[in-house]
Amino acid sequence: MEMFRNQPALAAELLAGPLGVDVPPFDHAGVTSGDLTDVTPTEYRADVAVTLNKDDTAVFAVVVEAQLTTAPYRYQSDFARRYFAKGEAQAVLSVLEARDLPVAEAVRERILRCSDADQLEIWLRRAVTARKAEDLFA
Repeated sequence: MEMFRNQPALAAELLAGPLGVDVPPFDHAGVTSGDLTDVTPTEYRADVAVTLNKDDTAVFAVVVEAQLTTAPYRYQSDFARRYFAKGEAQAVLSVLEARDLPVAEAVRERILRCSDADQLEIWLRRAVTARKAEDLFA
């Protein structure tokens, strides 16, 4: 995290370079508070928040969270956990769709409502071999 605090433009360089993200032009990168108090509810926190500014106006923001262990990473903020779960739920649905398995609306809703990363991991593994979407919940 110190690396980003000392050199905030590095966030833009990593996004644009190895990750291929389209980063807008900016003339200054700065570290802002990781307390995202403008977001409701206000329990959202980030390890580091970097803003990219052009002519003193923020044009892009990057939230940086660190993985501090080699064990499976568990996001620390509710914000990150919620978005990770949303991505995992989408992955479960993508696997089912790629396998041409019909997904009833009730099944889709149950998957998308789930915020338990461990449960979503189980469903993702089951989605690979399931005969029908409902088998995820067996």
